[in-house]
Amino acid sequence: MEVVNENDSDAESTVSDTDSDISLESDEEDDDACEAEYLQGPKPMNKETLSQNMFPFLHGHPLADTHAMKVGSNAKRLVPNFIGGTLPRADKGNREYYCTVMLTLFKPWRNGKILKHEDQSWDDAFTNFQFTAQQKQVLKNFQVRYECLDSRDDYNAQRKTMSNNAVDADIIEYEPEYDDGIDSELLEISDECGPFERHRQEDMNEMTGILVGMGWTDNLHDRKSLIPQECQPEVTRSAHSWKLQINKMRQDILDKRHKSSANQDTANKFKNRFPNQVEILDKTAFETKTRQGQTQNLIDTIANEYKFHDNPEQNRAFRIIANHAASPCPEQLKMYIGGMGGTGKSTVLRALRKFFCRTQ
Repeated sequence: MEVVNENDSDAESTVSDTDSDISLESDEEDDDACEAEYLQGPKPMNKETLSQNMFPFLHGHPLADTHAMKVGSNAKRLVPNFIGGTLPRADKGNREYYCTVMLTLFKPWRNGKILKHEDQSWDDAFTNFQFTAQQKQVLKNFQVRYECLDSRDDYNAQRKTMSNNAVDADIIEYEPEYDDGIDSELLEISDECGPFERHRQEDMNEMTGILVGMGWTDNLHDRKSLIPQECQPEVTRSAHSWKLQINKMRQDILDKRHKSSANQDTANKFKNRFPNQVEILDKTAFETKTRQGQTQNLIDTIANEYKFHDNPEQNRAFRIIANHAASPCPEQLKMYIGGMGGTGKSTVLRALRKFFCRTQ
């Protein structure tokens, strides 16, 4: 049933006479007792003003003058979702508690005295109550979940017993707990299944055919032969020894580079045997000084063009990189330029790009 307001004119549905009789069953003696308790309450709505499938509350109900009960059709029935603890079991646990819960759900009542008499136990009240065929089926459905859990526990216990009694674990072959269905054959669609189940099985068969056609179910080839054999080094050393050897080789290369640079500078100079005398220089010295002067003028020009004098950090970063690139034999420069967005990092990079383009 559904409680609706008298002003809700859109709430209309049909119901059979059998469902109406079942939903409105109640004990006449209990109704008389309840009416005696609520004589001073609101007056119920007139039955003639209500729709065919709507019924007024009893006299004294708090919502009797504004609301009524509406019997819904079978097509609009909903499955209740119980919030909180699970429902008790019929075969295990406290029998009195189970009977209390089931009577509360299925027997019409207004107070606890209607559910059972004072000199009656909950088990007797549950046994004497006449459940309908549909209600009995719902009671059986409540037990399906617990039966599934019991079957799962029994199966796990059986597997554990078999594994403990087995001499060789490789002899016993267990089926996988999860079957993805890829290696299995196509499902046989039964004629007894409904349209939704038939459509689901057809989709599963189609996907299985696609996976098999793409080769997902084929066995992987042995690719161990393609793996090269291990490479045995000619000299076996520890990690520390290799590190020392690499540092020594690196230092030798740097020393050789500095030595060649020093020889080049010496070759450009004329050895003067007489101090404090005029020294004769070749044209290389004049070209080097002229080139350095031109590079410095280019650095200043680009710095003024990008207005680096307004930002000292930009100016410092640009000149460090440009002067290092203009040195005769520069070493590797490792430098980090950081900052938030909009601080001018990209401007420095554009200026350096322009500098390198002009110095090529």
